[in-house]
Amino acid sequence: MLLIIIGATFQGAANAVVGLTVSPGSMFLFLGCAFLVASITGMFLKATHKTSDAKIGAAGAVALNLATAITFGAFYLALIWIPASLAAGAEAAAAPLAALVIASFKNRLPLLRLWLISITIFLLSIGFGWSQHMTGASAPGLGTIIGMLLGVIAGIGLAVLATISRSLSTQGVSAYSILAVRYHATYILAFVCAAASWREYPSLAHAGSLVMWFVPLGLAAVALPLIMIQSGMMRTSATMTSAIMASVPGISFITETVIFPDRSSISSWILLVALILTVCFYGRTEHRAPKTVSRKLTVSDQQT
Repeated sequence: MLLIIIGATFQGAANAVVGLTVSPGSMFLFLGCAFLVASITGMFLKATHKTSDAKIGAAGAVALNLATAITFGAFYLALIWIPASLAAGAEAAAAPLAALVIASFKNRLPLLRLWLISITIFLLSIGFGWSQHMTGASAPGLGTIIGMLLGVIAGIGLAVLATISRSLSTQGVSAYSILAVRYHATYILAFVCAAASWREYPSLAHAGSLVMWFVPLGLAAVALPLIMIQSGMMRTSATMTSAIMASVPGISFITETVIFPDRSSISSWILLVALILTVCFYGRTEHRAPKTVSRKLTVSDQQT
């Protein structure tokens, strides 16, 4: 769990930097560079850590690649239309609810309290992100709606990724094996889209200068945070992972506030504190739920 918290902190700060420094026309090129670096890093870690873990089957590899491409593709495309704090808010809003829905389909009906807390996280995340957007100069419009929808899709993808990772962990697959295979579809599709929009780059030298910046940015903003988050997801439930990731918009907000102090507001800070407290309450509730169930079963067995 600690690894997810650290990774979410790094990712939240990095999302703000990416949203402020990467232009919409260069987003696909950034995605290609960032996830290629992440893939190479994952394969290096897999090669240097000789473990006797189980192998990922073809179906698992395809599922990981599709979920990763949808999750991060949707999120970073959302940054074209809306700030990172709003995009992360939409993602954080959808993820816990999506994780609970998936858990319900797997015959593990979550506690009513978790549903209520997840709905609260959803409302606070949307409200927090929206309060940030309302402090900007541009009025909400079609671009805002598109960006929000992409953020929600990213949140659903995050819940699916957490579920797949947890499932593979129970089968004996290590985090290094997952990191080595999950990014291929993302960087291939990103480079294809970048090539299709090549007119955005005035010269080959300009594209080369962007790559020189995107490689270290991708390492710091994507590869390193995802290594920590992936390792943490292997030991944490999908619903808890999704709830912790709800803190990402808060980190993005703090980073944006440091860079542009005039973009913050009192309502944003109030909603941020409420969101963090709700996420903490969610973690405490989910952590105690299995113990409560186990205690009830034990008492029932003794009576029998």
